[in-house]
Amino acid sequence: MTTTFRHLSLGLAILAIAAPGALADTKSHRKAAEDLLKAMNMDRQFTMAIDQSLDAQIKANPQLGPYRPTLKKFFDKYMSWDSLKDELVTIYANAFTEKELRDIITFYKTPVGKKVVEKTPELMTQGMQLGVRRVQEHQVELQQMLQQAIQGQQRPNR
Repeated sequence: MTTTFRHLSLGLAILAIAAPGALADTKSHRKAAEDLLKAMNMDRQFTMAIDQSLDAQIKANPQLGPYRPTLKKFFDKYMSWDSLKDELVTIYANAFTEKELRDIITFYKTPVGKKVVEKTPELMTQGMQLGVRRVQEHQVELQQMLQQAIQGQQRPNR
């Protein structure tokens, strides 16, 4: 029992000594992830994405137009940079090592990296518009496929 207590005490002592270093690594790793998100202008991109998404939804469903301020308030509360920042930092910290994060930050500080940050919102908008246009072009086919699927589910089981 005394040996078990010593081993347990030794283990706790090692954890106590190692924990501050591990915590510092975690803090610096999270800081690197946060720095990357800042270098990517993620706060501005989130604001633009929310506005563009709302505009696209209202264009597709004009009856939502009068409710845009309410929808904006909701998305600002739950989908804004401020509301998601900590979780996004965790996602990026889990996806990349601290060194990888620093390397990516270095890229974003180059002229090409800055151009990527500048052009990304515009490219995302164009991509969304392409997707919406493609669905609209083939809407009849989609409706037919959905009707067939519904009919297939309504068949009696044998």
